Amino acid sequence: MFRSQAEYLAILDRGRPSDLRATFKTNRVGYQLPKMRFTNTFQPPAPALDRYRAAYAEFLEKVGVSDMVAQAQNGVLDRARRVLDTYNGMSPEEREQWPQTFRQLDFKALQKTLSKQPQA
Repeated sequence: MFRSQAEYLAILDRGRPSDLRATFKTNRVGYQLPKMRFTNTFQPPAPALDRYRAAYAEFLEKVGVSDMVAQAQNGVLDRARRVLDTYNGMSPEEREQWPQTFRQLDFKALQKTLSKQPQA
């Protein structure tokens, strides 16, 4: 399964029941980029994308899950922020314990993504 970088960070916050002293999950080998031989970026026309987003929001409201979806999305972003804040607050020596776990993450892009999303 392909996860966003923010989703990957949020998973790290869960820790490991077998090692309660670990700050982050210890069984991660870094962010996995999608294994694709080629990529083709598709950008739908803005009006069509706006219609889709409006219809999706309407659907979520209609089936009564809009608040749950927003709460779940915000929870993921909050956990990702917590992990990033913890990691950024570590000394260089502490960070050396986690070279694999944080491999291939784009910290600048993550900071930008997490700073523009609402916080709980």
